[in-house]
Amino acid sequence: MDKVVFIGEYKFPSNFASCNRVLNMAKCVKLSGYDPLIIGKGKMDDDVYSVYNEITYTSMQPKQLSKFKKIILFPYRHLSYKRALKKEVLKNKKIKAVIIYASSSARYVPQVIKLCKKNGIKCVCDISEWYDKKQFKYGIFNLNYLIFTYMFKRWFKRADSIICCSDLVKNHFEKEGCSCLLINGIIDIKEYDPSFEIPNQTTLIYSGVAGKKDNLVDLLRAYDSLDDIDKDKINIKIIGMSRSYLKNLLKEMDYELKEDEHIKIYDRMSHDDLFVQIRESSYSVLLRPNKRYANAGFASKVPESLALGTPMFCNITSDLGRYLNDKNSIIVKDCSTESIAVALNKLIHDINADAISEHRKKAYNIAKNNFDIHCFVDEFKCFIEE
Repeated sequence: MDKVVFIGEYKFPSNFASCNRVLNMAKCVKLSGYDPLIIGKGKMDDDVYSVYNEITYTSMQPKQLSKFKKIILFPYRHLSYKRALKKEVLKNKKIKAVIIYASSSARYVPQVIKLCKKNGIKCVCDISEWYDKKQFKYGIFNLNYLIFTYMFKRWFKRADSIICCSDLVKNHFEKEGCSCLLINGIIDIKEYDPSFEIPNQTTLIYSGVAGKKDNLVDLLRAYDSLDDIDKDKINIKIIGMSRSYLKNLLKEMDYELKEDEHIKIYDRMSHDDLFVQIRESSYSVLLRPNKRYANAGFASKVPESLALGTPMFCNITSDLGRYLNDKNSIIVKDCSTESIAVALNKLIHDINADAISEHRKKAYNIAKNNFDIHCFVDEFKCFIEE
């Protein structure tokens, strides 16, 4: 059986978005008739290979390095990719393709492309981000930003094919003459236990770290604009940051976080606990500015929330408009305070229990029919073989 190798900076296995994307693509590859192998940088025991969720994986960096060793080995980091791939090439002559998680592993793309071409292996770049300079400390002078930008413009297109998570990225590389496969989000639907019961009180849930991509401050400002009677009709859960971290973050945005019985703040929690919180909420919040970095990516929290039966409270960025509308979600015109306040009033006054129940059923069906691994099996097989 031919092998398909996934390689990248992700600390596999873990519940980070990159790891979940790679894991589910590996499952899809397996259903397509190939033998997937994931090579990441997660910790491992003495075993050279392990199995997680029926997928074989290994690590380029099985042991945690000290800060001193990281500094010493910094100039030679690219060698770990070469060494790991060469090992598999020498041991297994039937490698059909190598898929590198290009966004976070941009600096290693040239070495992977060259090694694949030398050995007659199809090289694929999986691109899930198109970073903006404002996402980096020191902006345009940040070394990681400069490297990513150079690789995005000069090297990603030299791969044999591209996997894209948005139409924006797909259209860009198709204009460069690249063969592209669009995978907005990918999940294994059987891993989710949805609930179609209506929560006792209308609850919005936000999970993540605000400030990097997501607009949380204007949600809180919009909530503040409600009168006391309306505030009693809604709860907001914020998960993924400590209260002190969030308070300092919001302070930088000229917002003072106040004590409020309807705003619950939770630090990071396990994936399973997070899913329980999402399942028990009325809507998941995703508010992002209409900018290139938001339109180039696709939030993994969307298919995950939908698969749990929890619809979205969001504005339309990226390819969300393919799946979400007023009939299955609460759509916010944009992520301004005023537009969010309008959507909150709609949720409080116009959306009844029957509408929420209908939204929950539609949410799960959207996930099942558009993001489940089985939706991509035939397309993935043709993509690998072309």
